[in-house]
Amino acid sequence: MFTLLFFLIALVSEIVGTVAGFGSSVFFVPLAGFFFDFHQVLALTSILHVFSNAAKLVFFGRHIRLRLLLLGVPSVATVTAGAYLSTKLTFRFDQLVLGLFLIAFSVFLLRKPNAKLTATKFNAISAGGVAGFLAGLIGTGRFAVLHWQLSI
Repeated sequence: MFTLLFFLIALVSEIVGTVAGFGSSVFFVPLAGFFFDFHQVLALTSILHVFSNAAKLVFFGRHIRLRLLLLGVPSVATVTAGAYLSTKLTFRFDQLVLGLFLIAFSVFLLRKPNAKLTATKFNAISAGGVAGFLAGLIGTGRFAVLHWQLSI
């Protein structure tokens, strides 16, 4: 029953994340935390992303723009650095910091709903790098919101 429930949560997280445009880890990481410790959840999230991205390539591959794909290289490098750093740090107030950030960012977006970054290559690369680093560090793509505002 445990295994079936876990796989059902992973499947639903992936479907909802893809359809909603967030990313499966926004839903998967907190729910998987009920079953496994933090570093196991990070490893499972990476496996989920490999299969998810492979499926998306099969379904949506003809729409890929290779020039934009190259902008993701810094994200791959920084997500690796963040994941490595997460194994070396002891998190004591991580949930508090994340919660305060999300509240502050939500208030900012409520006050300035049209706020966006200028669509430049530098902003795309740096926002992707920051989003990748933070996603690797805490195991979720929640910080991809920094880069949703880019209209490349």
